[in-house]
Amino acid sequence: MTGTTEITLHFEATHEMPRLPRWHHEHAMHGHQYELGFVFTGPAAVGADEREAALQRWAEEQLRGQYLNAIIGERPTAELFAVWAYEQWADQMPGLSAVRVSETRDMSATYRAA
Repeated sequence: MTGTTEITLHFEATHEMPRLPRWHHEHAMHGHQYELGFVFTGPAAVGADEREAALQRWAEEQLRGQYLNAIIGERPTAELFAVWAYEQWADQMPGLSAVRVSETRDMSATYRAA
């Protein structure tokens, strides 16, 4: 049986968008409570606990409380964050088919593997 499973992580981090005009609310450094969803396609139950533990550990060690510009680059948009997170895990997590990044409950971006 195949299906889709999503592992969702929550953490706080900061970023800024220095290329935006100074009046734009995203220009200055600010923080978000991010929701990062890793979507897996295939046998739903295979390795789910191990995947979740590895992703939780990674988010705790690498992302929580961090300045995302220093990790992702000068433009840490939700779209680029989703691509970056996918590239970090695609080779290590068989079945990873998409990554979703939400900065707010009203805004998210999803990267789907080709």
